[in-house]
Amino acid sequence: MNGWEKVRVRDHLTGAVRTTTRVRAVLDGHTILEDRPAVDENGQPLPPKPHTILNPDRDERGRFTKSKEDA
Repeated sequence: MNGWEKVRVRDHLTGAVRTTTRVRAVLDGHTILEDRPAVDENGQPLPPKPHTILNPDRDERGRFTKSKEDA
């Protein structure tokens, strides 16, 4: 395996899925997703896929509440 090959990783800080080199992924401590393609049919890196929270915090009435970062 070439350490400079492009791989798809899950960012351990944000949860986003993105493309980087195998060396950078190991150095940064990201999870390498071996089963996902990292480049398109033209050899270009795939765009990042941001992590979104599907079920945010709600109050007792079902309204969205502000996160601790927004307060």
